[in-house]
Amino acid sequence: MNKFVKVRISKGSLLFLIGLVMSALIALESLISGGNVLSTEAEVIEEKGVRVQVVDVVDGDTVRIVHNTSKKVVRLIGIDSPETVHPQKKVECFGKEASDKLLELIDDRWVYIHADNSQGDVDRYGRLLRYIFLENGTHINEHMISEGYAVEYTYDEPYMYQSSFKKAQKNAQDSKKGLWADNACAPSVDVVL
Repeated sequence: MNKFVKVRISKGSLLFLIGLVMSALIALESLISGGNVLSTEAEVIEEKGVRVQVVDVVDGDTVRIVHNTSKKVVRLIGIDSPETVHPQKKVECFGKEASDKLLELIDDRWVYIHADNSQGDVDRYGRLLRYIFLENGTHINEHMISEGYAVEYTYDEPYMYQSSFKKAQKNAQDSKKGLWADNACAPSVDVVL
């Protein structure tokens, strides 16, 4: 006697069931992680990433976001901008310009954030490590480099966009954009007549 029963299921029904199971697994993961869906590989539910609102720009490579009422600090992967808020350093050359540019681009806007498995989820300060994209697809990390407001920065391991970020920096240097401009960091001189 055969103990197995053959069941025929349509392709559409099978896809629906797979989607239902995946949704249940994502919901279960969210419950297990205390509702923090920002800290796992399951975060990239859509191709665009996780949609969040930027509520504050800390400096040229760090922002504060809100996602589902949870506030987080995000450090942009692969870039380093001149310091403006470091407690042990003076404001660095072109730091204010970099902070102002990031503020102009994304402050109080909805953006998409992406993790990079090669970089870990958070840095040693507890900041989420992410790429940021505008709704129109503009890659903010790369844009900051290509316009000369930040430099390419590899912390420890190579990352997903490392090659394109290095090319963007070379192009910014060659074009003398932003902090690469000839007099970008020249000391100011007060003229007294």
